[in-house]
Amino acid sequence: MSPKKTETTVSERKITLHSHSQGNSFAEISELMDRSRFTIRTIVNRFKGETNFESASRCGRPRKLTERERAQVIRKVKRDPKITSSQVAAEVKAEIGKYVHFKTVQRVLHEAGYNSRVARRKPLTSAINQKKRLEYAKEFENKPSDFCDQLVKE
Repeated sequence: MSPKKTETTVSERKITLHSHSQGNSFAEISELMDRSRFTIRTIVNRFKGETNFESASRCGRPRKLTERERAQVIRKVKRDPKITSSQVAAEVKAEIGKYVHFKTVQRVLHEAGYNSRVARRKPLTSAINQKKRLEYAKEFENKPSDFCDQLVKE
């Protein structure tokens, strides 16, 4: 038996079915095609009586969100980095009308390069502290640039 090969081509399937219809056994066809008997048997059973020998277009479950909806989820997170995946899922349900699990949202964001990091909170500066900071900055506004260098050396 030959080593494992790739998917059979359409022409190989046609030759296999033609040989089988002429009365050749699975073993004879497998030697002719350099494939295993089981592969030949599978081809014959699957495509017997068929006119289309193409492979199925896809496998697996279809995606829940379209590309456009995935982009919409990513835009929501760009707009508000602190939003949770549960909140995004709720907004998607309200806007699009599709139920999306929060894990699906996390998967979409992870594929887009967003990881589970929370944006850092900036300290709240009161109005009084803002005025004090501004006054402090204005003190050094008219000083020469080497003045700051002297402060650092001391």
